[in-house]
Amino acid sequence: MGGRSDYKKIMILCSVLAVGIIIISVIYALCKDDTKPSGGKNNTVVSQIPVKDGEEIWTNVMILGVELDSSLLIVKNLETGEEQGIIFTGGSDIRTRSGRAVSAGVLQKGNIVKIRTDEDGKLAALMGLDNVWTYKNVENIRIDEELGKIEAGSSLYHIAGSMQVLNKDEFTDISTLVINGTDILDLYGIGDYVYLIKVSTGHGYLTLENIEAYEGGNIYFGLGKTAVIEENLKLTLREGEYEVNVENNGLSADAVIKINRDEVTCFDLEPYGPEPVEYGDVILNISPKESELYVDGVRTDYTGALQLTLGTHDIEVELGGYNGYKGTIEVGKDGLTKNITLSEAPEIIPEDIIYEEENTGTITAAPIPTVAATPTPIQNPDIPDDYNDVDIPDSTTDNGTDGNIEVIDGDEPDTVTPVKTGSGKLTVYCSDGANVYIDGVYKGRISGGSLTIDKPSGTVTLELKKDGYVTKKYTLTMDDDEKEQVFRFPDMTKS
Repeated sequence: MGGRSDYKKIMILCSVLAVGIIIISVIYALCKDDTKPSGGKNNTVVSQIPVKDGEEIWTNVMILGVELDSSLLIVKNLETGEEQGIIFTGGSDIRTRSGRAVSAGVLQKGNIVKIRTDEDGKLAALMGLDNVWTYKNVENIRIDEELGKIEAGSSLYHIAGSMQVLNKDEFTDISTLVINGTDILDLYGIGDYVYLIKVSTGHGYLTLENIEAYEGGNIYFGLGKTAVIEENLKLTLREGEYEVNVENNGLSADAVIKINRDEVTCFDLEPYGPEPVEYGDVILNISPKESELYVDGVRTDYTGALQLTLGTHDIEVELGGYNGYKGTIEVGKDGLTKNITLSEAPEIIPEDIIYEEENTGTITAAPIPTVAATPTPIQNPDIPDDYNDVDIPDSTTDNGTDGNIEVIDGDEPDTVTPVKTGSGKLTVYCSDGANVYIDGVYKGRISGGSLTIDKPSGTVTLELKKDGYVTKKYTLTMDDDEKEQVFRFPDMTKS
């Protein structure tokens, strides 16, 4: 009896141990599965790619900064919003979304990529995402932060929780945008979500100084825009050049004013008032001689001695392909002489090279070649394959009017024949201030380096005109299958 009782006890104990082992195994398996990352419903943030020796886990991130000196990549997880720094090495495999190997030096703030780290937490691989779409040169946009919606043209998107706004290579708040048709924006997203708003063309401000003789009069700017001159007047304008006229009681002041992004340009009316003003002679020796000079934001001819009012003046010198110069001068009764030499600008890497597709005529890191008499259209490097499915908003010229508008410099033809337009947009890159004509019809003035207009159809003649510069004429053939065509032309040359 005793032996049988002992046997039963042993069997019960073994059964308990077996059940315990099974329970522990189940708990361990559940915990292990819970550690695997997963993406949200609309945002695929982590993907797993099986390989021979295990699993490669990729994470979708946005690049917030690249510190080449310390080999540090600062990224933001698109799903969690978490920011972290990752060390990259010479062995880090960095590629465009088409698989072309590139260096860390081409990475830009705002690039949306996928990354994989090694067992030490360092960057093992980085690749541009192939499902990132872009919506370029958006003017007709409405943003509802409370509802988390963005309406661009006739398309509606969601604001991603980790969305960023990038302006002049610096991240900023969405409230800094002027979306009443002033700022021109580029949208970057995945699916129905916008992850990045990049300011393509921003805004600045125009104020008036010494307005006593002009108060109550009018200031005219752009095409058909006007405002009453009053104390503390501050106009918000798209960056670029404007012909400004100020009038009151027989007094008048005319100038070409340059508006810089996020800067205030002050137009001093003292030299245009009824009271005598003291001046000093200023000689500026500027090289190259084709450079453009702005004194207090006003475009100024410097071929001879300048007559500037006594006191401090801001000066700016710029020329395409060269590093610009900004500084101040102090003008006294004895005048002054100043030498300014611009240095050649370094090679510019396209901002969107990480999204570059193969065999699409896209811009690479190599310098942009000079355009021949019949230039080749350059497709934006990050336009997705399904770009034709994205609605393009109604576009305006650089000063807010659309269609065939009046000519500012008075060299328009006597009769205007409407240009036959196709569907889509045409973007022209050339020197600021160049007037664009298509088949003899004035279409707008280049500001901020480019002008986007409705794309014509068929073969057209495009002319670039600018006072004091050689007129350029090109024959272009539009591709009806392309929603957006881009042409880059050499800088205008002085006559």
